[in-house]
Amino acid sequence: MQVAQQIKQAEYLAREQEDARASSIVGASFSFSGEDLASTAKSLGDTRSGLEVLTVVGGEDVIVYAPAGLGALRRKVSQYGEEETRTGQPKNNALVSRLETVQLTTVDVLSFGEIHAGDLDPRENYLVEVWLPKEPQGGVSPLSSLHDYVSEQGSEILDVYSAMDRDVALARVTGAELIRLPAEIPFTAELHIPARVRLVSHAEQRDAQGYEIGPIADASSTAVVAIHDTGWGIGNPYLDSITIARDSVVPGEPPEPSAEPSGSHGAEMAGLAAFGDLADQLESGEVFPQARVVSVKLVGGDDQALWAERTRLAISTAEALSNSTEVIHNLSIGAANVRSDSRSIWSIAIDELAWNGGAGRLIVVAAGNADPFVEREAYPNSIFGRSIDHPAEAWNAITVGGITALDLLGPEDEDFSAPEPLAQAGEVSPYTSAGPGGLRPIKPDIASEAGNTAPGGGIQGAGLQGLSLLTTASPLHSRGRLLSRAWATSAAAAVTSNDLAFISNSNPGLRPATVRGLLTNSAVHTTTLNRQFPSKTERLRAVGYGPVDRDKAAFSSSNRPVLFHEGTLSPRRARGSGRAADREVVLIRLPFPDDVLEAIHDRLVRLSVTLSYFVEPTASLARRDYPGCRLKWDLQGPLETEDGFEARINRLVREQGVDRGSGSYPWEIGENERSRGSLQHDTCVVPASALAGERVLAVFPVLGWWDYRKESMLNAIDFSVVASIDLGDVDLDIYTPISVSVEQEIEI
Repeated sequence: MQVAQQIKQAEYLAREQEDARASSIVGASFSFSGEDLASTAKSLGDTRSGLEVLTVVGGEDVIVYAPAGLGALRRKVSQYGEEETRTGQPKNNALVSRLETVQLTTVDVLSFGEIHAGDLDPRENYLVEVWLPKEPQGGVSPLSSLHDYVSEQGSEILDVYSAMDRDVALARVTGAELIRLPAEIPFTAELHIPARVRLVSHAEQRDAQGYEIGPIADASSTAVVAIHDTGWGIGNPYLDSITIARDSVVPGEPPEPSAEPSGSHGAEMAGLAAFGDLADQLESGEVFPQARVVSVKLVGGDDQALWAERTRLAISTAEALSNSTEVIHNLSIGAANVRSDSRSIWSIAIDELAWNGGAGRLIVVAAGNADPFVEREAYPNSIFGRSIDHPAEAWNAITVGGITALDLLGPEDEDFSAPEPLAQAGEVSPYTSAGPGGLRPIKPDIASEAGNTAPGGGIQGAGLQGLSLLTTASPLHSRGRLLSRAWATSAAAAVTSNDLAFISNSNPGLRPATVRGLLTNSAVHTTTLNRQFPSKTERLRAVGYGPVDRDKAAFSSSNRPVLFHEGTLSPRRARGSGRAADREVVLIRLPFPDDVLEAIHDRLVRLSVTLSYFVEPTASLARRDYPGCRLKWDLQGPLETEDGFEARINRLVREQGVDRGSGSYPWEIGENERSRGSLQHDTCVVPASALAGERVLAVFPVLGWWDYRKESMLNAIDFSVVASIDLGDVDLDIYTPISVSVEQEIEI
């Protein structure tokens, strides 16, 4: 019988395990068909032989875990084939006739799919709940066995909860140890990812008691983020290990700039830019910086500054200190936009610096904060009470607004009887301010974690333990503490700089426009945000293109391939004296696979397209056009021929007698609104069959002031296009057929 052979194979594999204990005690998984789980579990159990049913999971199949040897089951299968009951039925028929597969238990099976062995990094530490029987198994205590195994590997058990019939241990183990655990501890009943409550309280207690930090991973090859802020000093080992240099562009007394910090804000932003939210890392035993940092003190005791010039000087200083022009610049500061103008001299300077002679430069700017001290019923409309700050209106900046996933109070907050958090997880942060809307570029561009508030009882509820991000402190301003809390859009901007560093580290050598485009391509208006802001206009003003996912930005997967193209376009090319000028259109073929997408014909999939480039600004307020050249993109629709698409976007093709195509896809944002800035992102959700087959994407110019100046008429502009198809929960490989195709670029 096939099942009998599977049992023999399982026993053979068990004997091959490194630990000799596995040859006599085997954890195995069984797949059954049909219903009546209780009777199946009862049939599989055998108290005389020690074959105990540990867990039964309902679904299309039944999975049962057994900790004891497979001999008892093998005997039952043998009896099924050789013996009959009094009624003439095969013995053990109810069990064996429905038994489909037998195999050694794996991490994937024990965790019910929560943990995938293929996703585990063998060297990385993981927190895992190990569920064990309380009763001895074969004379061995399961909990003692786990203690022995974990301690032998140099890992540790952090805590144990004793339930009625289970001991549940919280263990910190490496990926390699976790993969081997089902064989080493074969009576493991279940494995689960522990509930993630941010361990801010524990980390802050250890910090207050003067505990030193754990090891910091090597950051020598990571990206560089320059923090233009209040600066920070020495004495915090988190920052000391990753700081390249410190300097200041703030005039001093005597007039020698001093790099000593003028406040704690810079150290807090540096920690977020380098590490992200430290609450997610400190309990793992090692912190992993995504960036080395440069401190440039931009803000001092004075507020009388021409911020455009001071920022220019700060950026050139940072790049000189880091000996690199490939620096991510973070400005988590701003000034109130009292005029609500579409530009200021500060934002013009940001645009010029990010233009960088056409090469591009990554500059992250906080959107600015609304007043979080509001009546609860005023939220979320309260965020529209103040427009984004200067210089966040800059076209070329990555302007960051706020969302929050933090909606659980910490122990300290509960001790203070703090009210309930204002925002629910996934909603807009109460701190963030809104973009101006109208005909201006979409601002903010994206949204990142900015924390939450809990107003009530006459308190603002800002900076609460469970509703803030954990970051580094300036010991000079924190009584020697190493850790601090951060919130609002300044924190969101720093977290975004950390995301950009992660993308750069994962994909070295990309243009700044491409890194910016990859991050934005992962943005989406979630169901939660759609419910909170039914109006698309308000949603764009609140969160821009939406919250981002840096893993999706940095990597492709088999069912979500990400394509990018780095191109150059000449917006105006003279054809000779006295004749009109042609305008170049770049066409990029997106090789969407026919057969694979047709196979899931009606399943809904998400298509995302992002165009990222930098405009050359003008400081002439009287000039009609702010950018020297603007670009737009469009995509051949599901019912369009290539000729019809070209005719739709190109008058010259129509003049040759070709009819316009029928239009593109049902984009969520739409061509008119997304095309107003230098970062243009849109998504649509369509049946997979609507994407099957090669599609042509066009990038083409729109008039700007380059057209009016002879010295710039023949300029070229770099751009980056990013496209992705997300099949969601459909486990189908479309990466491979796309990867073997070759993008073609056609000039018209």
